[in-house]
Amino acid sequence: MPSGHLVFFTSLSGLFALSDTMSIEEKFLESLRSKFESGKTRSIYPRVKYHDLLAKIKLLESSEKKLTKDYYNLRRYDIFNIGGFERLITKVSENDEGNFKIYVFLEELYGILEKAHKETGHGGRDRMIKQLNNGYANISRDAIELFLSLCENCNMKKKHIGKGVVVKPILSKDFNSRGQVDLMDFQSNPDGNYKFIMVFQDHLTKFCNIKALTSKCASEVAFNLIDIFTIFGAPHILQSDNGREFTALVISELKLMWPELVIVHGKPRHPQSQGSIERSNGDIHDMLTAWLRDNESTKWSIGIKFVQIQKNSALNKGIGRSPYEALFGKCATVGLTSETKIPKEILMTLEKEEDLLKLQTESVNDQPVTENKTENIVHASDIPESIAEPNVEPSTPITDETVNDKGNAVVATRFGQLQGTFGTNEMGICKQNLILEEEINCETTLSVREAATHQSLSGGQGFFKCSCKTKCLSNRCKCKKNGRKCNSRCHSSTTCDNK
Repeated sequence: MPSGHLVFFTSLSGLFALSDTMSIEEKFLESLRSKFESGKTRSIYPRVKYHDLLAKIKLLESSEKKLTKDYYNLRRYDIFNIGGFERLITKVSENDEGNFKIYVFLEELYGILEKAHKETGHGGRDRMIKQLNNGYANISRDAIELFLSLCENCNMKKKHIGKGVVVKPILSKDFNSRGQVDLMDFQSNPDGNYKFIMVFQDHLTKFCNIKALTSKCASEVAFNLIDIFTIFGAPHILQSDNGREFTALVISELKLMWPELVIVHGKPRHPQSQGSIERSNGDIHDMLTAWLRDNESTKWSIGIKFVQIQKNSALNKGIGRSPYEALFGKCATVGLTSETKIPKEILMTLEKEEDLLKLQTESVNDQPVTENKTENIVHASDIPESIAEPNVEPSTPITDETVNDKGNAVVATRFGQLQGTFGTNEMGICKQNLILEEEINCETTLSVREAATHQSLSGGQGFFKCSCKTKCLSNRCKCKKNGRKCNSRCHSSTTCDNK
């Protein structure tokens, strides 16, 4: 490495931080363990102390002499036994025996957070709190924020704070009163014959249906909408920001396939009035990117099926619940794995319905009987929906060695050192160190786009776009010449016949 330069994280590619040899899970547990030992947190006990407390509660239930602290523990904790596994749970009343939450110990916390994080499509703090509060009593906000700061996918997301646009809001009173359809252009990263993603969203509940398309022809869009409408029913109004003419063509195709269907298209509006589905598109894009990285796959036509359930199951701040819950009145389930009260070790052994019924019978018979039953005690803190992000200190300080005389910095990645230098306004600081020092490559030089291409699972962006002023019918059009349809990055106002 050239003298006088220091490698540190920047938001240009998302992979420029230094780290020691500890794994992400080891860092997480070490940080929480140090907080526990210093007295900064008492919500999550290490495994040994957890089982000591469990044994103490069992003794206190049969003991005649009790101290003040003992009564406090008996009011707070109970023991749940299922399949031979004993867990501390919140105290419940006799009339509400099935509604309790589990206390977890430190060593199992990372796996629980990782599972919830993937189930929410790498969702943020509020989504994870909503997900975890359904089954766990002592997972704190600080622990969730620490986990998120260590997630590489989440650190790679670039956040931009834009100016708000004041527009007249669209109001919907019922499900299917208004449907919004939008197309996401994936021509630069096709999956076989699939080149587009269609997102159809109910405006009231925000429930999404996602389909992979080979083209954006009105007939193919209409065919996939029919598949949705025959399950959930058709909306009164269909709205799209792909143009009023496009929406009219889609509705015409729908009437040809389903003559009894009568839909009108929405009024042309300012693009920001389509903000609800545009935000959904961005969310779906982030979830799909995370799914592809987690599964080391480029098959986004398969990934969107899992993203669909993640999106509909995740908390939507606008409606204060998940779209699935808003539509069906209950939270989405994924088989028995959604039943957090059954230990994972037992779930993996179940094969037949008889096994499940036997387990449920045993769990009822093994439950301890306590004299004083109280109502549920919820120990999770009330967290407002919107909290400003805290200021983050750089994991590696920017020193005189990092910045040259002009105030610019040299940045290196896993794949090589980036060309030129970068100002502090072009960089962001990672909350945690995520890359080993020996992984940094300073031997080769490459551009930012080349670094992004190396990092990309699909081999980079590779967008084809034209700026034609005609209808793109001849090979003078770059897109037409390369056998591609014109995309959203091409000309915006010119009539195009290559779509």
